[in-house]
Amino acid sequence: MTSPPPDSSSPGSSVTPSSPAPPPTTASDPACFARRLLPLASSVLQRVPEGERPPILSALDRFLGAPSPASFLAATRVMDGALRDLLIARAGRGPLRRGFADALSSLRGVGALPPAVIDELAASAALDARSVDRLNALSALVGAYAVLDARVAADVDQHRRRWKPPPRPRQRQPQRKRKRR
Repeated sequence: MTSPPPDSSSPGSSVTPSSPAPPPTTASDPACFARRLLPLASSVLQRVPEGERPPILSALDRFLGAPSPASFLAATRVMDGALRDLLIARAGRGPLRRGFADALSSLRGVGALPPAVIDELAASAALDARSVDRLNALSALVGAYAVLDARVAADVDQHRRRWKPPPRPRQRQPQRKRKRR
């Protein structure tokens, strides 16, 4: 059986009482949350453009209005999401632009659509993965139509040559007899 630790007020103790220690910081202390949120907020607000800051600022305002674990987590999630979206957008922009340019060049390469239509598609389409997929699908569809049109035209031409009626022999028309005068 273990004995209890010696009490500092007991007469046989060699430990002298000192000044009272500050109360331990609990995990739900608002100052602890603020210390953890400040570096993240400053990092995110430096990187995120002005137009995308309102949700971040409102989450920070909710935390500052009522610092609690729930508002801390909500603000952290909003800032992490904004930072993640920003990094994905910056990293993914290059491949999307290349894919968009490749889809437009394949559409131009088919040659079945007028250049003005392709330029209008390039100007009006948003730069995202779905628009790249749509342009690639349109290119494949227009290419398949062009190939099918060429095959049909060749078959029609071949059938016309094959089934062309033979020339009829010219029948001589009898000359009318002229009356002599």
